Amino acid sequence: MSDYLRLLREYTREAITYGGFALAVFVYMDFRTLVREQTATNAVICEKLRDIDLRLATLEHTKK
Repeated sequence: MSDYLRLLREYTREAITYGGFALAVFVYMDFRTLVREQTATNAVICEKLRDIDLRLATLEHTKK
């Protein structure tokens, strides 16, 4: 056990560096997923808003 702790003490900087890198990759991939989902949602909302705008324009045109 003491050998393990000594080894851990010697390589603490490297372990923190690799752990930070792994965390950065995880956050990056999670952010990419979030952006992808938001983009898809915004595309659907934009399409629905265009449809509503077209219906309103048609209604206004038929009322005149």
